[in-house]
Amino acid sequence: MPIAMVLRIIKGRNPEDSKDGMLVFENPPDSVAWGRFRIYSERVREFVLDFRNYLPLLETMVGIRPASSLILFPKLCRLKVIVEDEYPGCVEILVEFFHQQVDSFIYEIHEYDETKTSKTSRLISLFTSIFKGAGNLPFNLTLTQALG
Repeated sequence: MPIAMVLRIIKGRNPEDSKDGMLVFENPPDSVAWGRFRIYSERVREFVLDFRNYLPLLETMVGIRPASSLILFPKLCRLKVIVEDEYPGCVEILVEFFHQQVDSFIYEIHEYDETKTSKTSRLISLFTSIFKGAGNLPFNLTLTQALG
């Protein structure tokens, strides 16, 4: 998520664990960094939101953004979300990306365990939660499922 680098230096969450690909901010973004981010964020029309590596960054951005940045990407039109299985808290983060400009939403799930609960029922539950939080938004919805 290169745009997050406008806010602060990004590092691996756990450098000793080579399997932990999650990224975090070295220090929380300050008001100067948010001002810089606002300039760049208004240029973003298309965004790929990859929960596989960026969940801690997204949680920080959503949790500490200033009141002047209630909509992280105000001109966002197309959003693609990539997840592996399920992430607790991803619904709360996804809701933050929806607004009236979003007209296309692609959800790609990578599953590695076919014995888990029905993928379809989880997706329906996820989108019901998102739409309740975001209101009735007119956009195209595409669900893609990739088995690992």
